[in-house]
Amino acid sequence: MSPDSLNPSPEWQKDLLPNRPFRLPTFAPVGIAIQCISYEIIAEVLKRKADATLPEARQIMTDARRWIDRAHVIGLDKIAPAKEIANFEAWLKTLAELNDRDREPPPLVDRQARQQWFNEWPLASKLRCAMPQIFAQALTDSIAFLAGSPASAALVPAEAYDSMERRFSPLARPKLRTHQMLGHAPATQEAMGVDSDLICLLQLVSEEALGMTFGDAGEVAFWISGDDLTRGRFDNAKIRLQGH
Repeated sequence: MSPDSLNPSPEWQKDLLPNRPFRLPTFAPVGIAIQCISYEIIAEVLKRKADATLPEARQIMTDARRWIDRAHVIGLDKIAPAKEIANFEAWLKTLAELNDRDREPPPLVDRQARQQWFNEWPLASKLRCAMPQIFAQALTDSIAFLAGSPASAALVPAEAYDSMERRFSPLARPKLRTHQMLGHAPATQEAMGVDSDLICLLQLVSEEALGMTFGDAGEVAFWISGDDLTRGRFDNAKIRLQGH
């Protein structure tokens, strides 16, 4: 299978600038999904320090924390009542809807006007445009959590799996890169020579779905000499971090 055979990015993952509405994607109607989405919304608000102290920002974070508490009452791997999901979706839609200040930004060449436009851009607009990233991360984390058992994994709708396929597949990269033990380990910068006297104990590559990154989408490898490996002197192993 090639990267081109993976499901294309769904409509909800596309850029929302300047004024495209956000359509809520399908997600597992379980506590963990409610928690992850709410956490990501809080994180997005807090990233915008200039806006985080605004009354509307405090209200959004208060509402999100209430949903996080509710998720724990429901159970992170339990199906939420239909009414709870309906109320949660209604809250999300209020955050994702267009407002009268969503408009086309000035051209890039007009830096002063563009900076003024950005400074005047309301939190509601910023949050709406961040929704694709918020949901992509929340769905990824939800799937990773529920993958612990077949029964839990079955709670995730097929549409959610399809939309996140690229995040979990190593084939989404330009070339296949996987974790490995022993053997010749490829690298993003300088691969260890095949004539080296060092042995690759373990190499881990950046894995977006697990929130595990080394450098700039690189890898971390643990190397040891043949003599130290024979004697079990793992304290002499060396670590090598590389990235683009």
